[in-house]
Order: sequence, then C-alpha cells, then structure tokens
Amino acid sequence: MTGLYASLFTIIIVAISIWVLYYVIRAAVRAGIIDAEREMGRIKTPVTKDDKLQEQREALQEERVRAIVADEQRKQGDLEKLKTWTNTEDGRTWEEPGTRIDGTELFNRREIYDAEVPEDVIVLTAGVDVQKDRFEVEVVGWGIGKESWGIRYTKIWGDVLKEQAWEDLDRF
Repeated sequence: MTGLYASLFTIIIVAISIWVLYYVIRAAVRAGIIDAEREMGRIKTPVTKDDKLQEQREALQEERVRAIVADEQRKQGDLEKLKTWTNTEDGRTWEEPGTRIDGTELFNRREIYDAEVPEDVIVLTAGVDVQKDRFEVEVVGWGIGKESWGIRYTKIWGDVLKEQAWEDLDRF
C-alpha cells in the first residue's frame, strides 16, 4: 500500500506542477516575456548591454555612411541631389550655406517705435516696396499664431537713386 500512496502522491505533485506551470506561462505571455506568436514556448532574449552597444555601433556606422554619401554627392557638384538626400534619406532639414543672423545682435538693434500698437503685438516688421519715385512702407505688428495688425502705411516720395530718399527712409 505504501507504494500505491507514493505513486498517487507523485501523480498529484506532477499534476499540480503542470497546472502551476500552465498559469506561469500564461502570465508570462500576457506580460510579454514569452512571444507566443513568434515561437510557442520559447522565451524572448532580454536586451543586454551588449545589444545596446551593438545598436549604438550600428547607428554610428549608419551616420558615417550618410556622411560619406553626402560628401560624395557634394563632390559631384549636384546640390539639388544633396538637398533631396539630406531632406529625405538623412531626415534633416536642408540649410542653405551663408551667413546666419546672431539673435543677440538682432535683439540689441531693437528700437522704440513711436506708434500706437495693440497689446498683443510681439514684434514689428516693415516691408518696403521701392519704386523709381518713392518708397511705399508698411509696418505690421505680429502676435501669437501669426495674428497680424496693420500698424502704419506711408509713401516716402523722392528719387530713389539719390541719397536723400534713402535718408528719409532711415528717419522713418
């Protein structure tokens, strides 16, 4: 009888173990530890430091390849291809070569403008249309969300080929 009890006990322990294992596997699938869709029963390999280093190496290598391709296209002298490649393949915005405006320098050049300006105006701009006998000037106030206000419009008469007309424009 002792052998029978030992066998029954073993069968019960195995059944309980299988039952527990079933619920552990089910919980692991729900938690994403086991990828049941891809390979039933195989456990996902956790991401290691080596995996992360490999990803960084691949990213650096890809960046080097992009730089080489850009340099090669630049050497070929096809600026349009380089622009297209930079915008689409490299995922960056193309910037035209040239001088850049220093924001601090521009800020330091600001002036007090003697005009009634709405409270929401953040910045004023002036556009000048040059005709042979006059300047037509419009001052526009700009607010948040491209909201704009016409602040002032004037015509400055004079021969634009002469210095006096430009001095009048500067005084405005």
